[in-house]
Amino acid sequence: MATLIRPRVHCNHGVRALPIAKQWKPPSLTPPSPSLNPLPVNIISPSFSCALTNECGRFHSANFFKCGIYIRFLKCYSRRLDPDIILSLVRKIAKNPKGTLTKADFEKVFDATFSGKNIVNIKPLLKLTSVSNLSLVDNEISDLKPLASLKNLVQLQLQGNQISALKPISDLVLLDQLNLSRNQISNIAPLKKLVNLERLNLINNKLTNIAVCANFPKLSWLGLNFNDITKLKPLYGLKNLEVLMIKGNTNLSSAEIMDLEDTLPNCTIEY
Repeated sequence: MATLIRPRVHCNHGVRALPIAKQWKPPSLTPPSPSLNPLPVNIISPSFSCALTNECGRFHSANFFKCGIYIRFLKCYSRRLDPDIILSLVRKIAKNPKGTLTKADFEKVFDATFSGKNIVNIKPLLKLTSVSNLSLVDNEISDLKPLASLKNLVQLQLQGNQISALKPISDLVLLDQLNLSRNQISNIAPLKKLVNLERLNLINNKLTNIAVCANFPKLSWLGLNFNDITKLKPLYGLKNLEVLMIKGNTNLSSAEIMDLEDTLPNCTIEY
C-alpha cells in the first residue's frame, strides 16, 4: 500500500502539515463564472482552504501546486474586463451610486487602472472616451483595437502583456508616456506619428530596428534593454534625450555605443 505524505505549506499561520481527508476525491472541476474574483476555494477540499488563500482570502495558485494538485484548468479563469468593474469606477467618480449612468458620467473618468487581473478583452473600455491616464499592467492583452478610440490618452501603461501589433494605437498622438515593456513586439514602425512622446519604454521585447525613434524629438527617456538592437544611428538626432538604457542587446558593438556617446554628450547611457 502506498504511503500517504502530508504536504507542508506556508500560510499566514506559519508552516503546517495539511490534514489528509479520508477517501476524499476532487469534485468535478467545472469553472465558476469568470466574473468571480477571487476564485472560491470551495472547489477543493475544505481541509486545504488555509493553504490556498492568503490573509486577504485571495486564492494562491502557487500553493495549489505545492499541494501536488494538477491545475491546468485554472487557465480558463483568464478574465475579460468585467463591465461591472468599469461601472463601479464610473459610479464612484460620478457620485452616482444607483441611478442610470449617462454618457456624461463616463466622460468624468480621466484616470483608470485595471492591472494584474488576467484581462484578455478590453472592449468595455470603449465608453471611457475622456480617459487620459490608463494602466493595464500585467494582464493577458494582445488585441489593442478598443484603445484606438481613446484619443485623449496622454499616459498609457501596457507592460507585461501579450502585445505584438501596435497599429491600433498608431493615432494616439497626444501620448507623451508609453510603456510597452515585457511584451512580444518586433515592429514599432506604427508608432511613427507619436511625435509628442517624452518617455518610451520598450524593454524586453523582440526589436531589431529602432529607426522610427528618429521621429520622437521630445524623448528624454528611452528604454531598450534586452532586445536585439545592433544600430543606434536613429537616435543621433534626439538632442533632448537624457537617459538611454540599452543593456542586454548582445549584438550591439562598443563602437556603436561610443559613437552615440560622442553625439549625445548630455545623455546618460546605461549598458
